[in-house]
Amino acid sequence: MKNKIIAIITFVQFLSVLTFAVSAFAQNKSEIINISAKDLDLKVVKPGNYSYLVYTKKTKDGGAENLSLVNIKIEAKQYNGKSAFAITQSWENAANPFHKAYTVLSATDGTTLYHETFWSQTGINSKFDFETKKVSLEGEPTEAIKPRYEQFKTMTETGFQKSFAAYNLNWHSDLIIFQMFPYKENRTFRVNFYDPGAAEPQIADYVVTGSDTIKDSSGEKVDCWTMEFRSEKYKSVQKFWVAKKTKEVLKEEDSFNNTYRFKIKLKTTEAN
Repeated sequence: MKNKIIAIITFVQFLSVLTFAVSAFAQNKSEIINISAKDLDLKVVKPGNYSYLVYTKKTKDGGAENLSLVNIKIEAKQYNGKSAFAITQSWENAANPFHKAYTVLSATDGTTLYHETFWSQTGINSKFDFETKKVSLEGEPTEAIKPRYEQFKTMTETGFQKSFAAYNLNWHSDLIIFQMFPYKENRTFRVNFYDPGAAEPQIADYVVTGSDTIKDSSGEKVDCWTMEFRSEKYKSVQKFWVAKKTKEVLKEEDSFNNTYRFKIKLKTTEAN
């Protein structure tokens, strides 16, 4: 039972490491774009509400398990006199909201100005102020994390301080960040991503593999870019369908450890 609890607690760190493993998928013929502020179209991100249904399957034809709802709200705002947009995330399952995050990104270069995150598995609310370069951990650690709480704090602080060494983007807001990319056939986006509190900054290659047409909930066909990240080390694949017109991520399909994980954008949301 103890090992199971620890495995659940470290799930976020595992996904972060899995996602950021060096990709061997980028082809020699692919045009590589080392993503920086000049490559981003920040005007494409619009204020509003988004909802995604997230679930796993043991096989593609199997039943959906571990269902959760992700509600995302984007707001344009001024943050310490700077143009920015705030991203509020709430992850909910049958039991309760198990994860919340509040992120403020610069509307000028896409970098993170502030990030706050809470996971019920840890009981900790972590606050990252990128302007003052200070991080604080608040709350009472759960019994499961107490034995490794000092390690958790050290990892969080170390990763945060290393994030200032180079330009990076917030991995926790990847579905929004992906809207800003300059999509084109045979193009690879090499991104320095950082997920505050989960890992150190890592380089990840996302490859535009082509185009595909999918149907939304009303049956309307949507022309999409397809983009993939592959990790040979972990034998994992993440595939995204990005609408060519709106740049929104409509679908994500991940495969790892003989498991499939899906994120499906809902056409309507709980919030009006």
